[in-house]
Formats: sequence, structure tokens, C-alpha cells
Amino acid sequence: MKIMLMWLRKGHRKPKMEGLATADDSASRIWHMCQSAKKGYGRAYIIEAKSADAARQIIYQYKKLKKTKDPAKPFNPRVILSLHDDHVVAIGHNAVLAIAGASEAIRLWEYRRKKHVGVPVHMTKALHPINLKNLNLDTVFGQELFK
Repeated sequence: MKIMLMWLRKGHRKPKMEGLATADDSASRIWHMCQSAKKGYGRAYIIEAKSADAARQIIYQYKKLKKTKDPAKPFNPRVILSLHDDHVVAIGHNAVLAIAGASEAIRLWEYRRKKHVGVPVHMTKALHPINLKNLNLDTVFGQELFK
């Protein structure tokens, strides 16, 4: 399973894949997507899926579930984290970890820039173990991504 970063522009129907959460610089890409979603340019989805098409199907199922609000139809046994009035949505265990890792990487960005004279590439990955080591409740819920 891959953790895909999907972006749905305002007024469009088909989400586009922006990248993977395991790629270099994925923390800043997630931060940029969250900032754009906060400004109302679209919606960011971090999805744990096998392919981009499977991720789109999960997004469509999630949107359909949000419209119907039928408790009789469960939405797969997945973890869902919805932030900033449903503008940023993480679906899947590792997708939620990607939000937490990106938030921690952004929180430590300035410190790492001063310490290493530039942020090392491996520390810019959202799912790098260094970014997932010391998580607290604020970083798990992506507080650093919306400042």
C-alpha cells in the first residue's frame, strides 16, 4: 500500500495525484497542500491505497458517505482524520501517520535549518522515523500544518 497525496481543485471533479508520502520533500508538499486548502483553493486527501485509481475510488466513496450520512452503511474499517472543516482528509492508518510526521517535520524545520545549515533530505520525508519519534497530540492532529 502506498500513501498518496491527492489534490482536488475547487470546481473540479477528478482528484490529481501530487506525490507519495514516502518521497523526499513530502512534508513540505503536505504543508503546502494544507495551506492551499485552508485558503479555499481546493481539498487535500492523503490516502492509503494501491494505486491512484484506487485512491480516487476511496475518495468518491468517502464523499458519497458524507452526503448520505447513513450509519447503516459503514465505510470500510479505515481510520479517517478530517481536518479544517473537511478540507484536509487522511484515510488509512499510515495516512494519519503521514499527517503527524509532516506536522512534526514542519515544527522542527527552523531548528534543523540552523543546526544542519539546511534541512537534510531524509528529514523532509513525512514518514521518516525521525519525524515519527516524539509525537504529541498537537502534531498528530496537524496543528503545525495550519499555522
